[in-house]
Amino acid sequence: MNRIAPFIILLISIYTLSLQAQNNKITLQRAVETSLKNNPELKQWEARLEAKKQERKFAYGIDDPELIYFKEGINDNTTAAFDEQRIAISQSVDFPLKSVYKVKQSKGEYRALEMQFLAYKRNLTANVKRLYVDLLYAIYYQKLTNEQFSLAENLNDAVQSRAKAGAGTGMDQLKAEIQLARAKNDIDLAERILHQARYELFNVMGLGENDQKYTIAFDDTLRTKNDVIDQDAALEYTSKHPNYIAYVEKEKAAEYGVKAAKSDYLPDISFSLYQQDYGDGYDFTGFEVGLSIPLWFAVNQHAKTQQASAKLEEFQWRQKEVLLNMKMQIEHAWHNYEASKQNLERFKKVIALKSDKLRSLTLEAYKLGEIDLLNLLNAQQLYLDTRKNYLKVLQDYYLQLIELEKYMNKEIVY
Repeated sequence: MNRIAPFIILLISIYTLSLQAQNNKITLQRAVETSLKNNPELKQWEARLEAKKQERKFAYGIDDPELIYFKEGINDNTTAAFDEQRIAISQSVDFPLKSVYKVKQSKGEYRALEMQFLAYKRNLTANVKRLYVDLLYAIYYQKLTNEQFSLAENLNDAVQSRAKAGAGTGMDQLKAEIQLARAKNDIDLAERILHQARYELFNVMGLGENDQKYTIAFDDTLRTKNDVIDQDAALEYTSKHPNYIAYVEKEKAAEYGVKAAKSDYLPDISFSLYQQDYGDGYDFTGFEVGLSIPLWFAVNQHAKTQQASAKLEEFQWRQKEVLLNMKMQIEHAWHNYEASKQNLERFKKVIALKSDKLRSLTLEAYKLGEIDLLNLLNAQQLYLDTRKNYLKVLQDYYLQLIELEKYMNKEIVY
């Protein structure tokens, strides 16, 4: 038993450390899920949607009832203090047809806002993924600057070795020292870029200050489901995108808005019920019904109808604009994705291997005195520029996939 106890304690310790590591690691999926729970702007959208839902109840056109006390014929010179007094309750309502159109208009506006909310969630998911890609780029860029610093150190060592052997020059030593200082500056710059990327992601995720820790780790790589992304398949989803459907719903709501405005020509209805007292008590009952007369229709009802028609036309054109913009963005994203994909394949097959080989050969050649420092610097700079370009192309490749994912009904980057 005494031998088993340390083993059990070790297992518990390993399990505890594993849980801590998981809690301190933010994967892409966790970043997306957290943002959908905690993003402040998303919460504002949810509140806005709830407010719009409650607004529908105002569309029935039923005003608050009015309680009225009425007294007339007051004369101090007569025996009776008044001729009549009454207590009445009065109610005004819109013409029923107008209420029907206003309710349908409100329901349409709610559906439109609901679609905009779904579109925002898609955009938020895409934005989180973009920021995660930017963060991974910053992490790998920092690693590249560390490699750049190692190359600068090796270069400086090689220059110093040649100088001790009497083959180097003071100018070569000066150039090597400058390269080393520049590499240090690039490391500092990479660290600033990394911190900025981290906090931009934390901000969109809605993480509190106490949760934004330096110990948080991130995935090193991303995965994609993009064996073949067909351009036509991407374009066919535009008419199904929530942002487009939102304006379809807005157009429908605006059509009901025009009908509701035209129904303003119909009279609103008011009615009152009251008890009358002619001096002997409230022994009599009366009622009255009133209809509003659209006498000033040229100023009121006509203007409202024209305003509603203009809004309808605006939404019709806006719907076309949204569709054209989405198609344009999909076209750009797809062509950029194709170009990035070809660049990555070319880099893996040709550029990466040859630039690395050139860097190794030139360093050895410089140590042997076969080339001068300028050729060595050019080879190293070519190698570093190639790696930096590769990171940018890889970053752009994922960003274009994320842009396509935003318009397609499937997950591509995960």
